[in-house]
This record gives sequence, C-alpha cells and structure tokens, in this order.
Amino acid sequence: MLKKIVSLTLALVMVLGLFTVMPATTASAASYKDNIINAVLNNEYLWYDDMLSYSGHYGYGTAEFLDLNFDGNLEFVVTYPCGTMGNVFRDIYYYSNGSIYEATGGDSNGYEDIGYSGMLLDAYYNKSTGKYKLIGRSMLSAGIEGRMLGNFTLSFDGSSLYVDYYSAEALTNHGPSYTTSTTTYYNGAKSWGDVSGASKISKSKYDTLNKNATKNCVDAKLSTKSISMENWKSYSTSKKRSLLNSSYDSFSLKKSLLKQPVIKKFEAKSNGVKITWDAVSGAKKYRVYRKTSSGWKTVATTSGTSITDTDIKAGEKRIYTLRCLSANGKYYVSPYDTAGRAFQRAATPKISKASYVTGGVKLTWPKATGAVKYRVFVKYGDKSWTKLKDTTSTSFTHKTGKKGRVYTYTVRCISSSGKTYTSHFDATGKTVKFKR
Repeated sequence: MLKKIVSLTLALVMVLGLFTVMPATTASAASYKDNIINAVLNNEYLWYDDMLSYSGHYGYGTAEFLDLNFDGNLEFVVTYPCGTMGNVFRDIYYYSNGSIYEATGGDSNGYEDIGYSGMLLDAYYNKSTGKYKLIGRSMLSAGIEGRMLGNFTLSFDGSSLYVDYYSAEALTNHGPSYTTSTTTYYNGAKSWGDVSGASKISKSKYDTLNKNATKNCVDAKLSTKSISMENWKSYSTSKKRSLLNSSYDSFSLKKSLLKQPVIKKFEAKSNGVKITWDAVSGAKKYRVYRKTSSGWKTVATTSGTSITDTDIKAGEKRIYTLRCLSANGKYYVSPYDTAGRAFQRAATPKISKASYVTGGVKLTWPKATGAVKYRVFVKYGDKSWTKLKDTTSTSFTHKTGKKGRVYTYTVRCISSSGKTYTSHFDATGKTVKFKR
C-alpha cells in the first residue's frame, strides 16, 4: 500500500534503532554540503515560519540532515511539535539548482501519514542487493479508546517521499473504564487510522511480515545530530552555519556491516601489479587505495575481486588496502586494514647470455631494479614453463637437461618468501640446444 507524502507527521511510537557508515566523501560531495547549507540559510523563510507558529506552545522544533535515498547527498529535515500527545510535523527539503524545495506528494487532510520523534527511522543494509532501506514504526491513531501502529518502509526518489505500510496492529480498549483490550493485526494500512484494503491476519503472520522486512539485512545504525530551534532567530549567521555544518558532518552509518576484505596476493604484470582478494559475503563493490604522503588515494573501484594498478614503476614500493562499498559506491560498509600491505615492483629481468659450461648451460642476466630474488624457468616444445631454481644470484647453470634437446629459458623476480611475483617476465626467453 504505497503512498506519496509531502512531509512527515504524528509521533513515532517506536523507533526501531539508531542510525552509524560515513559517506565515501568526494570533492563534489563537499561542494554539495556547502550548497545546501547556503540554500537553507538563504531561504530560511521557507522552513522556519511554519515551525515557529507551533514552537513554544508544544515545545521547540529541531533541524537536522539525513540521507533519505543514500546517494551521499543529505536532505534537510525540520521537526516541530504539533500536539499534546507528542505528535510532530516533519518537513523534508531537498537541494536543487541553488535552492531548497519541500518534498512533494499527496496530502489529503492536513495530517500527513507518518511521524517520528528523536532520530528518524531504522536504516538497514541489504546484503543481497548491496543497498540500504529505511524502516519505521508510526502511530496511525491514538486515544483513550485505543491506538493503531503501522510498520512501513520509506523511500525517497530525490523529490518525493513514499511510504509503504506492510503491517499494522490496532489495540482497542473497551469494557468499564476501558479496563480490557484486544489487539487486531493487519497486513498493511492506508493512512491515519485507515486500514481499508488491508486484511486481518494472525499474530504469527504479523510477526513474519515484520521479520521479512529485514530479511538478509543488517542494522546500519544511522546517527545524526539535531539542532534546537529555541534560540535560532537570535543566532548570528556564522553560528547558524557552524551548527548546520556540525549536523551535516555528524550523519553517519555503521562501517562494519560486512567483514573486512583482505588482500590475498600481488602479481606483477607487464603493465603494473595485479591485486587480488577473496570475495566478502554481502559485498557488491570494493575500493582499492594506495598510501601517499597525504593519506590513502583511490586506485580503482570495482565489483570484481581484482584490479591492476598501472601507475607503478620498477623499483617503486607501494602500500595498498581496500574496503567494501554499498552498491552505489556512496558509503563504506566494511572496515579496512589501516596498516595496508606492501608491494615493491621490480624491473623485468632478461637473460643476456647462455653459454656452454662443463656439465650444462650457464644462464646470466643483469641485476633487475628492485629485485631481491629470481626464479628461473625452462620449457621445451609446446610445454608450459617449469620452475628450475630460486636464487639471489644473477646466474644459474642448468645441469639436468637431455643432450640434443632444445630448451627455452626465462627468469622472473620474486619476493624473498618466494610467494609473490614482483616482476613480469620475458615471454620469448633464451633458446639453447643442450649439450652434455
């Protein structure tokens, strides 16, 4: 039962959790923050006047920033109390072309269909899709005769809000002095106190609907900081800007929703270094970084489990790390190895001389830049390369060949442990007819 809403109203009886992953901040995101804060200050009359008409009588309103569609750009949320039962109005403003606009939608009776107090809703990360979703619980009606609660998902498309009630429960008080009560469960709701179109269901079915709403999900624990409007009008512009910046920067989501990805291996290629890691359950995207003097710098973002850094020269040593991202690449959803893992690329060695010596063929090559160890390979005919020897020397004598057989040799740099190829290799190699 999907419904578009202009602003959020009425008290949220139960917030399912608090909101804690920082946006994967970019220069454009920082620019957006400045733009929306400027627009909020320059268009104060759009959002402050309505709130002021209610503030004081029922309490004072608040303002905060929230990312309702998880695109990395936050919306401005204004809250003001509107009744004796803790009801609140919630107006949502989005930024576009230098100004802010209230989210559009249908409003039939002056009371929109959902409200909340304190934080907003519960944010969940879906490990199957790599996307976030908002889930909440709202009072749909209240009075001495009883109350109705609705459970819903909330979505925002950039200009409009949509609420979808997937379950509801109605508590009815009756009998002398309302001393007894009964609870009825529904598979949805329409709006304020309205369950038309919804069917009555059992308590077990109601519980199943609520459980399925967060299937394959983990709590993203959204967190933000609200600004009290009690003395807003008396503040200087600089203080207002400081408060708005602080609220914007406080928005976060939990970063450890998934396991930390770990670099499995490095392998030097002709054009750089290939970095490989194991897939993390629930991860849809990864970002690889290398350490610089000014901090971690993005190398690549991918949905796969390997990338090649082509910006590394022979002899250079690099430190890499990576972390998981949400499907749209806007939020980090895993921790990362803060120390990182080091790799030093060596120049490609090439055999310069193959000479006959007593007992075999001696291979010689110049020292390769960045090399600490070498692995010598051999093949004959259409066979694959086979390891002959690991050595720290720049020469090796092959003594086990068969007389008259033609062999091709090559050499490749390896790490001191022998587990990582630190250079590429000469695929043509050096061809020699074995004599013994």
